[in-house]
Amino acid sequence: MPRVKRGTKRRASRAKTLELASGYFLTKSKLHRSAQEAVERALKFAYTGRKRKKRELREELGDVTAVSPELIDVYMYAAAGAKSKMVRVELYRADLEGEPHAQSEIGELVWFGAEDDQAMLAPSLTFLIFPDLAARGILTDIKSSAR
Repeated sequence: MPRVKRGTKRRASRAKTLELASGYFLTKSKLHRSAQEAVERALKFAYTGRKRKKRELREELGDVTAVSPELIDVYMYAAAGAKSKMVRVELYRADLEGEPHAQSEIGELVWFGAEDDQAMLAPSLTFLIFPDLAARGILTDIKSSAR
């Protein structure tokens, strides 16, 4: 029986691992063993991160599922009640399956339109998030407000 050396399959597997590790620091993007460990670790964190986001969405909005969520941006702004504290907002865009309803830390869900009073909103929405979404073309029909 001939000896199997796994030539092309081995090269293809290693090339795939190094492709996934491109952009990693030092040997993690160049040497196969280091790259494989880094990629496995990254994939493990990616899996737990997806599960954490799904759990958070279910906790906040009830029995809904986000279809292909897309991270828009991460925003930092001073808290509405305490200017010395910062609020970190991770903003995602997705289609929801199911009917959302307020749960946990969410007091109520309210649809907000262009004709509504922006003074009722948190300053982070009015002065940071809405203008950024309008500049990206994601949000239309809002009144521009600046301090």
